[in-house]
Amino acid sequence: RRRLAGRAFDGWQRVKVAALPNSQAALVSTAAYLLCAHALRHDTPLFGPIACYLAMGYTRSRSPRRVIEMGLGATVGIGIGELFGHYAAFGVPQLLVVLLVAPLIGRFVDHSELLTFQAAMQSVIVVGMAAASAVAAPGALGRWTDALVGTLCALVFVIVHPNKPSVTPLLRARLSLASLSRAATVLARGVREADDEALTEVWRRVRAARQELNEGREALRWADQISLVKRDRQANRAIFEEIRRIYALTDRACGSVELTVRYGRAEVSHHGPAPAVADRIDRMADVLVSLSAAVGSFTKPDYARRRAIELARDLDPGDLEGESWRSLVMVSLLRSTVMDILQMTGLSRVDAWSVLPDTANLPSDGVCPPEDEGSPVWA
Repeated sequence: RRRLAGRAFDGWQRVKVAALPNSQAALVSTAAYLLCAHALRHDTPLFGPIACYLAMGYTRSRSPRRVIEMGLGATVGIGIGELFGHYAAFGVPQLLVVLLVAPLIGRFVDHSELLTFQAAMQSVIVVGMAAASAVAAPGALGRWTDALVGTLCALVFVIVHPNKPSVTPLLRARLSLASLSRAATVLARGVREADDEALTEVWRRVRAARQELNEGREALRWADQISLVKRDRQANRAIFEEIRRIYALTDRACGSVELTVRYGRAEVSHHGPAPAVADRIDRMADVLVSLSAAVGSFTKPDYARRRAIELARDLDPGDLEGESWRSLVMVSLLRSTVMDILQMTGLSRVDAWSVLPDTANLPSDGVCPPEDEGSPVWA
């Protein structure tokens, strides 16, 4: 029941993210259909909305280059397939020739893998439909012109109504931190109630957080391309660097949570519940919720930083006298995770380290990766 509830929650989050861009794609694709039907006077211009929706997709990561790659790939494939289907019957030799020729023409047009893939797939579909006369089309290139109109509709929309480049990467960062917060909540319940099933569920939620990170990195790559044509390019660059920093620290925190689960399962199986550790994990989950909201709106996370500092000062292994060594290891791992959270609020690794108790005499790191420096935006 908990697993199904978790999957339903994750699914609903994905629906909320995709609702607006999917609605935009649906409306523009319908407009492309009407344009082909009335302006070009085609009876069933199905490939107009198909090419338009393929070019726009259901995500906010829309750059003119991506729209051109997807739409042009579909248009090239449909044109090739229509020529083959119109002048030759459909069979095994024709299928082989289409799959040999269409991808190579796609590679000739551009280096994009998306364009090549679309050219191959659409050519196979159309050559069969054209040969069997499944859809009536005026002349040999009726469907090709429909696809071209659909691609142009998508391109015009993206140019006239561009998304702010940082919107999707920030959204993915927020969702990743929110997933990590839910993982911490489930981890606290598993440690408090000695619930092995809950502890196993934590891994799935951490994987969901990492999936959001992967999608965020892809969105950030597209955002980089979009920013090349923006006037505020330098401002976008500063935001992108901060997002990359947050991604790296979130990924590191995911690894610490996974290690905490391993020791948590061993702890509860040998000694039963560990409420003292669970309370601290719950507080960490609350801090992650505050941090997620601040990152999503790209506002300075002062409140999350204060909460994280309060939690860090309570992570002294000396306060857990009488607990097993595994509980002490879990607290040490929590210290590492909270350090990552403090760095996400803008602190450098050295500053975050200084907040933790019993670290005054420890030497600082030598050479640090970029994410361990203080944030130039939120320091």
